[in-house]
Amino acid sequence: MTNMKQKLVLALLCLAVCLCGVSVAEEISVCGLTVPPDATLIDFDAAGIHVTDEKALGKAIEQLPLLTEVRMYNSELPKASKEWLFDTYPDVFFGFTLRFAKHEVRTDAEAFSTLHTSDLDFQTDDYDHNQKELCLLRMCTRLKALDIGHNSATDLSFLSGLTELRVLILGPNYYIEDISPLASLTKLEYLELFSTKVRDISALSGMENLRDLNLANSKRLKDLSPIYDLPSLERFWGGMCKFTSAQEKEMEKLHPGCEFDWYNGPTGGTWRLHPRYLIINRMFTTGVYIPFEE
Repeated sequence: MTNMKQKLVLALLCLAVCLCGVSVAEEISVCGLTVPPDATLIDFDAAGIHVTDEKALGKAIEQLPLLTEVRMYNSELPKASKEWLFDTYPDVFFGFTLRFAKHEVRTDAEAFSTLHTSDLDFQTDDYDHNQKELCLLRMCTRLKALDIGHNSATDLSFLSGLTELRVLILGPNYYIEDISPLASLTKLEYLELFSTKVRDISALSGMENLRDLNLANSKRLKDLSPIYDLPSLERFWGGMCKFTSAQEKEMEKLHPGCEFDWYNGPTGGTWRLHPRYLIINRMFTTGVYIPFEE
């Protein structure tokens, strides 16, 4: 009987060792942090770990099929390393801190502005962010309000993945010609797209939530028909464009409750006197997104 008990105890010990071995084997080491194989979040900041090797992080991510978010706002990886992680693992949200010129923005930000509010800003050290700098903002996929007016964007492709945007200020960016990347931003409610070289606005045709649209001083723009059917339009500025009077009348007929301005420049008339503009101004000065009232 004693022999039987010894065998039973030995068997249980062996089983415990095996189970411990399986548990240890299933733990994944990620840049100094140990996580279970079913982890959905890795928070290096909470653990006080600064990641320095993006390739090692990448290899670990490939062993974590359920992972959706990595927080590493305090890790000073080079921009190229952050972009590599972002592009290589598109199903994972990376919490980075991005820096360009005088700006610092976290990728979980919901509102961000370069705060270039007038041409006078062009005389400062923070003048005129170029395409390469602005492209970093593509990693801020939780943005709901973005102002990059008074800069030198040439290609808007970096905006196509920012599908949570409700507010977007692009004017003036005098070199913008193609706005097709905006077609995916169907949640937009407010869009300033004035003083550009845009000729074709068909990308705006599916924006059913758009309430405020400013295309003024787009001197190459001649065709309004792509936005005839926008159902939510409440304000439209189209001064200093090349629309025909017939097109203007058609727009007014299709949108009887909309406020139109066919004469003033981009910020003329009552454009900046509306309550929604005051809310937008507060968003960008505080960095906190504020939804519009219905």
